[in-house]
Parts: sequence; structure tokens; C-alpha cells
Amino acid sequence: MRKINTTNLFFAIICAGSFFLIFFSDRGLIELYKLKKEVEQTQYQINLIRQKIDSAKQERDLLSYDEKYLEEVARNKLKMIYPGEKVFSVEE
Repeated sequence: MRKINTTNLFFAIICAGSFFLIFFSDRGLIELYKLKKEVEQTQYQINLIRQKIDSAKQERDLLSYDEKYLEEVARNKLKMIYPGEKVFSVEE
């Protein structure tokens, strides 16, 4: 039977511990991968919100400065009409 050298055992323990720390610790590669994915998802959500904000600003500007667009929105979305105007609905 072969005798295990204490330096080889010590080296094996150090290697196993290092492997564990590199991959499974709270600062390991697996945690780093999870954090990168979370950052990507958060950045995607931030971009979507920025697009919605830009769209809302454009809508606000149109409603503030474009009277034809304001009238179109009032008629189509709010179903507003001028006094004395009659609305006919066509059913198919």
C-alpha cells in the first residue's frame, strides 16, 4: 500500500478549497454570472421606461402645440363633438 504524502494531501485540500471559493462563494463565478444577468434585465427595463417617457413627452408636446392633433384626440378618444354637431354611427 502506498503512503499518502502530507504535502500532496495539503495541496489537494488547498486546490479543493480554492475551487469551491472560485465557483461557489458569494463572490464566485456563479454569483457573478447571476449578477450580470440581473444587471442586463434591469438595463432592459430602464430602456423600456425611457422609451415610454420619450413617447409621453412627444404626446404632451403634440397636445400642447398642435391644435389639429388635439382635436383629433378629443374626437376619437374622448368622443367629443362641437355644439350642434350630429354624430351618425354606421353598423355593418
